[in-house]
Amino acid sequence: FGQINLVLMALVALDVLVKTPKWPRGMLIGLAAAVKLTPIAFLLLFLLRRDRRTSATILASTFGFTALAFAVMPATSAKYWLDTLPDTGRIGAAYFATNQSFKAVISRFGPPELMASVLWLLAVAVMLLVAVVAIRRALEQGDLVLALFANATAVLLASPVSWSHHWVWVAPTLLAPALGAWCAPDAQRLTAIAAGLALVFLIGPHHLFPTGGDLELGWAAWQHLLGTLYVTAGFGFLLWLAFGRRTDPDSASPEQLPNAETAS
Repeated sequence: FGQINLVLMALVALDVLVKTPKWPRGMLIGLAAAVKLTPIAFLLLFLLRRDRRTSATILASTFGFTALAFAVMPATSAKYWLDTLPDTGRIGAAYFATNQSFKAVISRFGPPELMASVLWLLAVAVMLLVAVVAIRRALEQGDLVLALFANATAVLLASPVSWSHHWVWVAPTLLAPALGAWCAPDAQRLTAIAAGLALVFLIGPHHLFPTGGDLELGWAAWQHLLGTLYVTAGFGFLLWLAFGRRTDPDSASPEQLPNAETAS
């Protein structure tokens, strides 16, 4: 599990973080979105930067690479977009323990389908508001790496299905404080917290509880609490970025961020 997600993460990270790319910025995200639709959500970061050129490149390249795939493999492409992608039931129930997203957390309590959908949409709406604040704040501090991680976390939480092996962004996010990749005055404390969270993601507490055969629907309250720690950690990360993070004015370096005119 996770192999294609590592490749997609690399494409997105290169497109966002390389200062002077040899390609039109946004093209690699478009390629990733043509392979697996989810990466198109990284458009959010560029919209918040008001980078219309890169935003347009993402959309155009997504369409272009998808059209190329249809030209090369028309039958396979048609099956993927028209049959496989809309058939969400093929990958299993939303409440499966390895699904670590808002929809999964809600579904494991077994509410009626309509109620589950409404609660999920409300949760995602609130989370996206927090994510927008978090990304904006990181960008204002010149911390493009942190803005990227915030966008990635929002994508994982909002997606109806985020299997545990989809959470590949956790590795660079937790390594960043130790490597000095964040503009943070309290990097030493953050490194210690990141080490503790690394254990959570390494163990995967949801694997420790009864699963399969609808057993997730019978979890006790404490099992729900521990079995959704990926989601709790992800949303906590966004809340911290948006409202709790201490910043050092001297460490902020907005000049490191290409402006909308030079970003691509």
